[in-house]
Amino acid sequence: ELRAGMNRFVENGLFADERFFHLFSFDLRRGDPASVLAAPNAVVLSERLANKLFGDEDPVGKSLKFRNSFLVCDLNVTGLVKEPPRNSHLQFDYLVSAASLAANADTSDWFNSWSTAAFWTYIELKEGASPAFVARKLETLLQNGDGVKETRRVGVSLQPITEIHLKSRVAGETASNNRIRSVRLFGSIALIILLIACINAMNLSTARASTRTKEICIRKVAGGKRAQLLGQFLGESYLFAGLALLLSVPLFYTGFPFFADFLGTGQTLSEIDAVPLVLSVLGTFLFVGFFSGLYPAIVLSGFQPAALLKRQFVRRTKGIGIRNVLVVLQFAAVIGLLIGAVVIAKQMRFIQNKNLGYDRRNVAILELKDDASKSAAAVLKARLEEYHGISSVSVSDSTPLRFGFSVGGSAVQREDGETVKIDYNMAGVDGDFLEVYGIQAAAGRNFSSSSPADGDGAIVNEAFVRKMGWKEPIGRKVGNRTVIGVVEDFHYNTLHKEIEPAVFSPKPMAFGTLYLGVRFRPGNSSGVMAEIGAILDEIVSSPSFSLYLLSDAFDGQYREERRLAVMIGFLEGVAVILGGMGLYGLATFATQRRTKEIGIRKTLGASMFQILRLISAEFLVLIAVSNLIAWPAGFFLMRKWLQEYVYRCSFGLETLILAGSGAMLIALVAVGLHTVKASSANPLDSLRYE
Repeated sequence: ELRAGMNRFVENGLFADERFFHLFSFDLRRGDPASVLAAPNAVVLSERLANKLFGDEDPVGKSLKFRNSFLVCDLNVTGLVKEPPRNSHLQFDYLVSAASLAANADTSDWFNSWSTAAFWTYIELKEGASPAFVARKLETLLQNGDGVKETRRVGVSLQPITEIHLKSRVAGETASNNRIRSVRLFGSIALIILLIACINAMNLSTARASTRTKEICIRKVAGGKRAQLLGQFLGESYLFAGLALLLSVPLFYTGFPFFADFLGTGQTLSEIDAVPLVLSVLGTFLFVGFFSGLYPAIVLSGFQPAALLKRQFVRRTKGIGIRNVLVVLQFAAVIGLLIGAVVIAKQMRFIQNKNLGYDRRNVAILELKDDASKSAAAVLKARLEEYHGISSVSVSDSTPLRFGFSVGGSAVQREDGETVKIDYNMAGVDGDFLEVYGIQAAAGRNFSSSSPADGDGAIVNEAFVRKMGWKEPIGRKVGNRTVIGVVEDFHYNTLHKEIEPAVFSPKPMAFGTLYLGVRFRPGNSSGVMAEIGAILDEIVSSPSFSLYLLSDAFDGQYREERRLAVMIGFLEGVAVILGGMGLYGLATFATQRRTKEIGIRKTLGASMFQILRLISAEFLVLIAVSNLIAWPAGFFLMRKWLQEYVYRCSFGLETLILAGSGAMLIALVAVGLHTVKASSANPLDSLRYE
């Protein structure tokens, strides 16, 4: 929280040392890069925040009050910086000098301990230096730095800044990371859809070869060279690709804002680098025109005039083998996407129905962020408990979704008496926390306001007990606290991560956000939320709070996965439509090629079902082969995707059969629509000239 006079805002900031503007190229508008963050209690404001706090006044040299979870002090504005660009992994509204923490009595030890895990460290290597060599040296330096045995290996891995957003997998990173998986997934699906469309064009062009035999014959007799015909047919392919490109441009400009909003990136067209975009579009145009037109051009230009004049039509089997291969590949891609859609949907259902170790239903969360509202937390709790629709209320510095703060390298005794270091998350709660969130006790007891000794007590989770190898945890020491109880494990991380050791203390932290967890009786969530808002307005006049349902916040944790599921479903729909259209077109030419055969069979008494089975059989065989290709590939890729989750659903043969059956159904519909029409025609129409 930052306050200047009557202006008070809760903004996003970072602590940084004096080398920050030497290492990074952020645009410092006011101040000396070497000194703006050198002194204690110095702060650099973004131009936007400076305008909010001080209006049109010059902010440099002015003071403001600062409060966060670790530091309360007056800060002196030493500089102004332009807002970080959106594509930077470091996003901030202000920078406070790290020297402020070093000068603060409560945090000065952070700079003198090997166990501190409070900072991100950026290292500029000399030209030609080996990152792996530097990492090994740092690992040797950190291992057992203070002589206490680690329960975990101290691993050091250096990574380029440019890889943080897309390729980093570091927990607690300064920005969302590991996005390369989504980029590759969406890119792969887009490429698959593009290939399906190209394969459709190739199949339909070669299937229509018989309609262009006279044109090809006349051109060759008139002296046309094969190279000229190749150029003509490739030119036609590029013409269609160009028309599609022209149609895609307005679609892109119209749909991009909706797409960016759906993905939650907030990106605008002006922020896109035009050169890579134009080059990728031109590359796609060249690839599509060449890939979809080359094989038909080779087939059509290879017809021999003498054979065409004698037989009046191209040999019926010409190109059928290649077309069958293309159909197999096309539907293997469709089946693979169907497998992906089914598995992602199963994982979303698994997440929704997983027993998390706490009850997220019928719980509202009230976040109190400023001093006025936090000082009224006890009064708010008492008033809320009087409301008949509320069963219990808890005041804490954590919730199951925003759980505590990380304590790194704390020394604790194992069962055998050996002292080791352990990392855990610590939360300050009251005696109602477990009841409000439905967390179950495994041993010992809860905190009690009637027991003064509980002020130095602690409750741990089962993961902590397992990590330490305790057989009897009650009475053990965690720092200067005595364990009085153990709770069953609950997922305070997402299901991507394993449940980690956790410790509860009986008093919420004075700094940072306070959370009022409110468990209400089922069936009246809107009424309870309105009542909470009314009580809050009555007691606290500050706007610095948030009110939401715990279930909604839980759903928000998996927003990216839900977006992925929706996007996969949409793209799968596009692929299915394209695959169905291609198969329908091939079925059209297949029935045209066998019109007289169908007429003869009908004359001899064949039923519509028999003719449908005859025409459909060849396509269903191709789909069966597609299944044999898609099943192992889809199984392997989705197993790999699920490995991102420590807790995940299972899938097996039933999922593969479901996807394969869906593809079979698509084929039957696409082929059946035209076959039924052909089989219901009067056989005399096809035989009258025989």
